[in-house]
Amino acid sequence: MCEQQDFFDHQPVLTTLTPMKSVFQREKEPSPVNYSGGQNYDEVDDDEGMDGDFNDKNNDNMTSNEPCLVCGGVAKGLHFQVNSCRACAAFFRRSTKSKLVYRCQRGTGRCDLTVKVKGKPLCRYCRMKKCTSVGMRIESESIPSLESTHNSPPSTIPEETASLQVSYKDMPRSEIRLEGKRIVYNTQPLVSLVKDSLQQNRSHLLSLPRGITISPMQKMNYAISRFVNSLTPKIGDIQIVTEIGADCGMRFQEEYILKLIDVLTSCDYFVNLPACDKFPLFKRFWTVFQQLERGYQTMVVFGSETNDYRFIIDDKKAVDMDLDKVKITGMPASDLNNVMKLFEPIRERMFTHLMNPLKTIRPTIFEIAYMAQQILWSCFEISGLTPETYKVAEEVLERSSNEIHNYYVYDMRITNYASRHASILKLIAVSEFIIRSKKDMMIMAKVFDVLENDFFDSELFQ
Repeated sequence: MCEQQDFFDHQPVLTTLTPMKSVFQREKEPSPVNYSGGQNYDEVDDDEGMDGDFNDKNNDNMTSNEPCLVCGGVAKGLHFQVNSCRACAAFFRRSTKSKLVYRCQRGTGRCDLTVKVKGKPLCRYCRMKKCTSVGMRIESESIPSLESTHNSPPSTIPEETASLQVSYKDMPRSEIRLEGKRIVYNTQPLVSLVKDSLQQNRSHLLSLPRGITISPMQKMNYAISRFVNSLTPKIGDIQIVTEIGADCGMRFQEEYILKLIDVLTSCDYFVNLPACDKFPLFKRFWTVFQQLERGYQTMVVFGSETNDYRFIIDDKKAVDMDLDKVKITGMPASDLNNVMKLFEPIRERMFTHLMNPLKTIRPTIFEIAYMAQQILWSCFEISGLTPETYKVAEEVLERSSNEIHNYYVYDMRITNYASRHASILKLIAVSEFIIRSKKDMMIMAKVFDVLENDFFDSELFQ
């Protein structure tokens, strides 16, 4: 056991997110694939103090008197199309490339960046916000770095990930169009690709030394960490929209589903299931998990404000769910009002019973992975599965329960975690209820000739 612990302790941190630190956490947690699956939720140490002193130490050598539009210091030319000092430019590049997400030091989002306190770095949240607001943009991946890159490791794409990207790229794209009150979309190419992809084996994704094995929960935690990272929006690229196109993000849904298959096919227990059981498990799993994962990404990016109705819908856009603002491109106002009336109860449940509790709990990646296990393997309501699958499900759930106990007690230092654990399970129940409500809403919309969406009529939702 000691040999196993040492191996996982030396694994790199697999996520570039810096979510908000849990109020329950007392010390740094180990990397995502350690024995108990903890994740580092402390802020990344990015020599911020050095950046803050950069201008003061080098003002004598600068010939320009133009102010930095971010911090008010002395600028040294244009960086990312904006007058800025090298420190702010380096900070912006590092934060954008690493997809870092910050919280305001004062919790207001209005820190004065021109006031510098010795020994205290500038508020990272407000600094990044100001960088974006003044127009900083990284338009090309080939822009040379302001920082040394001699120690940067080469970028490689795992063979299995590359094959998935190729399969998505080569997938026949069905046309998406709005015909009256119907969103036309042929789901057959996607469904066929999903069924084929579920039969693949990517369990060799994490190469381990001979004699070393990891539990289903550890494997799921690793896969979920990679999955979340791959879909995390770049903070400078997020657009808040109030008008939704006819495709309703279905191109993103296609990519999302295939990436989520990568998660399941990297887990031994799922790979070894009978082929006939994989699709029924997946089509129940993906919709419920997506509801939680999108909520988690929203919380990480926009914070824990409970009266904030912004919700991330893909990797670049978030929609303001204030129903007075939302519009659907090409839909007449009368039809839109009918759709909004049907959607209003779902929106209320989603924010009152899912988003607000999720923002209060602020789950870690390990807890997200635990919820994924619970959703996937709580399959008692799926009829027609083989007895072997039900047996595997019981075993995985039992082992996952033991590991979440160890995580709470030894990693998060919570001896009485019953309330938090109950809240986590409640989030799953609420997500399942919301998905059922969405299905009922689409049926009602179709029956009363309000709206019809071919995507919701496919095998992926039945």
